[in-house]
Amino acid sequence: METVDEMKLSVVKTEQYGRRDTVTIVGLSKPDNETEKDLSKKVAEALSNSGETVVPDDFSAIHRNSKDNRHVRGKVIPPSITVRFSRISKKDNVLRSYRNFDPVAKKPRDVKVYQSLTKHYSDLRISIYKFLNPDPSSPESSADGKICNVDGLKPKWVTYQSPTSGFAVKLASGEYFNNVHVWGDFESAIMSRFPNCRR
Repeated sequence: METVDEMKLSVVKTEQYGRRDTVTIVGLSKPDNETEKDLSKKVAEALSNSGETVVPDDFSAIHRNSKDNRHVRGKVIPPSITVRFSRISKKDNVLRSYRNFDPVAKKPRDVKVYQSLTKHYSDLRISIYKFLNPDPSSPESSADGKICNVDGLKPKWVTYQSPTSGFAVKLASGEYFNNVHVWGDFESAIMSRFPNCRR
């Protein structure tokens, strides 16, 4: 019989599984009077930069996640875009091929592509990055639960892999682990590799 925690995790994985054909795109400029047809064409062109040819017919649904641009410190931030693919294999090919860091220009791309995440996984990703990038002005910001970032651990990347594998985390120091679905998974991985981080 499943425990309560196992049942909750099963629900979390099922919710995320429902998004397996969907990506989120950030950084794609939004002109006035943008139509869905215009958006589909722009998104297809942007995703084709991965080397995987993408056309509007590859999408079963597409929409902006808000109507208006935001202005932050003088910078225009366009609303993100949710894209559902008609075929999961096409989405997987795009995510495998598209690099949010441009190796030629040696800088992050203006347009970034991510697996669409439920609130649970989105919050977990934020918590992992917050732990690995603590506020230097606040020592306690590096602490969370049973662990404290006393070793100055930094992230290389945190990537959602699949409903089975959850997040994979690679540290700047080279350590790698996956199967992170809840904070306790990350906590256990850190404690097993970095005993000094145990509080």
